[in-house]
Amino acid sequence: LGRAAGAALSIATTLGAVVFRKPLHAGLCILALLSLPLISTLQFYAGFPLRYATGQIVAAAYRLIWLPVYADGTLLRYGDTTVWIDAPCSGIKALWCSLYFAAVLITLKPLSFRHTSLLWSATSAGVFLGNCGRNAALFLVEISKMPEEIKSAIHPVVGLILLGGIIGFISLIWRWLPEKQFLSASRVGRLPLLCSKEPVADGVHRCRTASAVQWVCGVSVAIGISLIVRGRDMAWLSIDSSRKITPSSFQEGVAREITQEEQALFDSLLTKRDLSELPLSSRERRWMAEFPGSIRRFTSHSFPPQHAASDEVPNHYELLLRTVRVPTRKLHPIGDCLRGTGYRVTPLPAHRGKDGILKGCVLAEKVTTKNQKAALRVCEYLVDKEGASFPDVSTWYWAATFSQTVGPWMSVVEIMEDSSAKEDLK
Repeated sequence: LGRAAGAALSIATTLGAVVFRKPLHAGLCILALLSLPLISTLQFYAGFPLRYATGQIVAAAYRLIWLPVYADGTLLRYGDTTVWIDAPCSGIKALWCSLYFAAVLITLKPLSFRHTSLLWSATSAGVFLGNCGRNAALFLVEISKMPEEIKSAIHPVVGLILLGGIIGFISLIWRWLPEKQFLSASRVGRLPLLCSKEPVADGVHRCRTASAVQWVCGVSVAIGISLIVRGRDMAWLSIDSSRKITPSSFQEGVAREITQEEQALFDSLLTKRDLSELPLSSRERRWMAEFPGSIRRFTSHSFPPQHAASDEVPNHYELLLRTVRVPTRKLHPIGDCLRGTGYRVTPLPAHRGKDGILKGCVLAEKVTTKNQKAALRVCEYLVDKEGASFPDVSTWYWAATFSQTVGPWMSVVEIMEDSSAKEDLK
């Protein structure tokens, strides 16, 4: 991601110098960075801190009006009712859309560095405060006695209202800020000299020469090419045939690598479950080559309902167990893995099983080669060796980073067929 960001900024710098005669164009640079797949990374690192801060503010606001709401991490408690602020409510996607809109506006009307910084700060603050208001409204919806269908329909409506309000807020600030003006004092070939509208001294204007613009273009293009070539070289190194892992050697390596503490985690979760272990796929074996942990897959057609994410017994059940020894970004949320294999992922309400563990759930849909829509209900949570659980990867990562939980940890992913969402598209 770092090399991709450098290459994107190089392209933005070149376009800014050629098209806008401004090498460091803030709008183009932000648009270039937003074109990268940042949402998953932002959700991993910033998701939990944003949800934690949102929960604290929402609970404090309700207590100001004498409503006894208390925040426990990303949970909001009101009497016997508990509402979880899950990953879609972190505001990451709203922040991405708002920054994109602000970057487009800055591209249309250039601003000074001070005014650009003011617009970015106002956009970020507006998104955060607006997301707090959204979660406060949705909390009232969740503790009400509305049918679940109505609650599910209200969630996107509130999100659209929030986004519309933020876009209007950004537009007002952008119109209020003055435009930074540059005059073309002379021309050298096709590239003009760029001079400030206001003189910096008596009759003296600050200008950038055409040679400077050409120099910036050349340097940025060279940096971009070097980053792209270096990334390509590293990609070739990563698929070196000498590093290939055969299924037999991999299974032997996993058996040697599993520690006693990890085996205890496996045993505690597999007790009283009638499961059959499945062989790992080639993709899972490649993923395991550099992962600080182990992975095992199980399946069962006689699935015990007490471990399900609903009271219905699915036609097929699969259990994916991943152990991890250190906090790492390599432990991807299961939603990212499903998107990478072609599924369309829709967040579902969190589910608390009969064992008391809160699980984050998604609905994964994909059209198969037989022109049928396969639907999976996938739930995920993490546990440590002392039995503490975490409903999502971002919450676990920050708890593990600040030594609030003891490893090794295990990611438990329950994959079930969702017969209610299956369709024949013929």
